Amino acid sequence: MTSADAKPPAAQERESFLWWRHPFYRSKWKQWNVNWHKITDKIPANQERGPAGVMRRLKEAHCDPDVALRLAFLEASDKPTAQSELAKDNKRQQHIKRKLSQCRSRLSKAILALRSGCLLQEGTGSKDRQPVKSKLDQYRNHVRNAADELDEARKDVSLVFIKPKDIESLKALANSVNFENVVDPLGKMIQMCNHELEVLLWPHTVELHSGHELFTLASYVKGCSGEPNFPLVFDLLCLVCEAHGRKTPKQDAIEKQVERFGKLHSIQPELIAESTAHRAKSGELRRELMTWYPDLQLR
Repeated sequence: MTSADAKPPAAQERESFLWWRHPFYRSKWKQWNVNWHKITDKIPANQERGPAGVMRRLKEAHCDPDVALRLAFLEASDKPTAQSELAKDNKRQQHIKRKLSQCRSRLSKAILALRSGCLLQEGTGSKDRQPVKSKLDQYRNHVRNAADELDEARKDVSLVFIKPKDIESLKALANSVNFENVVDPLGKMIQMCNHELEVLLWPHTVELHSGHELFTLASYVKGCSGEPNFPLVFDLLCLVCEAHGRKTPKQDAIEKQVERFGKLHSIQPELIAESTAHRAKSGELRRELMTWYPDLQLR
């Protein structure tokens, strides 16, 4: 068994900041374990709504009791009141996403301006150079501004796909007005911005709405059993809340909270449900929760 003082691998610390890794929750795990084992010792195993009975019912519903128990622990815990590290990180990433989006937009405009300038040059020859010069100036300004946006984004975080040498190459393209020579490199940079934005939109970089803990638990039970099974979720939360020393909400209140979260005008409910199902099927959810919340065997 993992000891109470064991630390998750440092490499995992750097992978992402999933909400259940918050130190606020982890600091309460040891004492909760003590209380949980007291309850399991006190309540007879033949009681359907006791710890042993609920764990048995979870298995019958094709749920992993260890996973369900930890998700219930997280839901029943008090919630952090201070701004989480994820919230701070999310605010910073909003700035980065804005810069990347602006860069992408400027590069698209640069391509259009250069194409227009080249077409004007072919059509007018040397008779009227002012419109051509204007378009080429627009092209140069868009490219230089796009490079500046990337420099600003890199001040906050190291980008995954776009390296400093790529930004320097982009700046050099501002001096080239040959459409055939620049269109592919600019298009490639737009795609690299798209890839950076995709990384920033991964679920672990999103600050979740209030109630996501309960929705995650309900999604897990539903994904495993094929139905919401709120009576089982309620009985589990009753026991977990007792170990926390907290009063359990009524079953209808739990159902309404899950329903409200599922109706949010946001992609979050769908993402949570899909991500929970995927992680549960792959075994990643169990590995993750058992690493951060090990079975301490403190009796």
